[in-house]
Amino acid sequence: MGGVDAEHVETKNEIHNLAVDRQHEQEVLASQLEGEEKKIKRIVRKLDFRLVLTMAVLYVWAFIDRGNLANANIAGMATDLGLTGNNRYSILTMIFFVGYILIDAPATFIVRKVGAIVWLPTIVV
Repeated sequence: MGGVDAEHVETKNEIHNLAVDRQHEQEVLASQLEGEEKKIKRIVRKLDFRLVLTMAVLYVWAFIDRGNLANANIAGMATDLGLTGNNRYSILTMIFFVGYILIDAPATFIVRKVGAIVWLPTIVV
């Protein structure tokens, strides 16, 4: 029981030290970037532009993917695959959302750990 408490205290100390180090790094960075507001705004605007374009392309891609399923159904896919009756087509369309549900929560944690700069290109590939 005493070993668990010692490990807990050690972990808390490590977390505190990391927070202090991060705060110090932020202070140093802020002092180095004084007077660079225009450059920072230009960089942020450029990053925002790239992220918005990337997210828009991903959104359209997902929308087209789901829309094509409806178009294929209208064109006769349901009869070709035997999806008539018993809500088989509805089950087929729900398959898209199973992936979203399973990946959404872990993706949130991963993006917090590795950052959006690494995660967004990774999920596109």
